[in-house]
Amino acid sequence: MKFSAITLLALASIITLSTATSKEPNWADISNVCYKLLRASPEARARHGQDQFSPDPESACITRCVGIISGMYDDETGISMERLEAWWGIGETAAVFQEFKRLYLACAGTIVPDQYGDDYCRKSSKHYESVHEQPSYDEVLRYHFACDRFDEPISKEQKVKIAQTCFKLLRTPTEVRERFSRMQLGDDDGQDMTCMIRCIGIVSGMYGDEAGWNLDMAVRQAQGKSGVEQYRDAFGRCAGEVQPEQYGEDYCKKSYLQFRCGMKAWKDHIKDQA
Repeated sequence: MKFSAITLLALASIITLSTATSKEPNWADISNVCYKLLRASPEARARHGQDQFSPDPESACITRCVGIISGMYDDETGISMERLEAWWGIGETAAVFQEFKRLYLACAGTIVPDQYGDDYCRKSSKHYESVHEQPSYDEVLRYHFACDRFDEPISKEQKVKIAQTCFKLLRTPTEVRERFSRMQLGDDDGQDMTCMIRCIGIVSGMYGDEAGWNLDMAVRQAQGKSGVEQYRDAFGRCAGEVQPEQYGEDYCKKSYLQFRCGMKAWKDHIKDQA
C-alpha cells in the first residue's frame, strides 16, 4: 500500500490511540477526537461526559466512534473480549473476568437486527448496555487512551491496521477501500472517500475543520529527504487557496481538497536523499 506523508502520520497516531493503556480510567482524549469527527453538539458532549453509555441517538454514535477507534468495539463482533482480557487483572482474578465474559456474551447474543435495523450506532449502544448490566463493568472498562505523535516513519503493518480502523468506523465500501489503499484520488470522488480522509486527519490530531492540516506534523515525516521547505510552502499556499464556496458545509470535501494539495506538493518536491 502506498501512502503520502500525511496519511503515514495519521495512521500512526491512530495506532497509538488504539493500543495505549493505563491503570487510570481516562477517555477524555479519544472522546474529544470523536466529538470533532462527528461535530457533536454541546448537549451531546455534555450527556456523553456524564454517561458514556447514554442511549440517545447522538450519544450512541459517539459511543460507537470511541469503541471503534479504541479497538474495543466492532460492528460485526461487538465488544472485544480479547482486548478486555489482555488488560484484565487489576484487583480481580481471571475467574472473575471469565464470568463477566460469559454474562456479556449471553446478553449480546440476544441482540437481533430487528432491534437496530440499519442504525449501527444503536447496535453499538445495545452491546454497551450488555456490558453495563454486568457486575464489575466499571473495573473492566478502565482504559486510558492518549494520542501521541510519531517522529519516525511507521511500518506497513501499522498503516494497514489504521486504515482498517477508519474503514470500520465509516463502513467504507470495498471499492473505495481499494482505491484509497492505492491512493487513487480523483476530482469526482464522493463522500465515501472524502470522509475517509477527514476521519484519518481528525483522529490523528493532524487535521481540524477550522485549522486545516498541520504542516509541522506533515513535514516531520520527510526525514532523510530533500525539498522539504519547498514542499511545506507549496502545501500551505495551495491549502490556503481552498475557499468556502468550494465546499460549503461539506467538511469532508474541505479536508479532501486540502489533502490533495499536500499530495501534489509531496509529488512535486519531496525526493529521497542519494
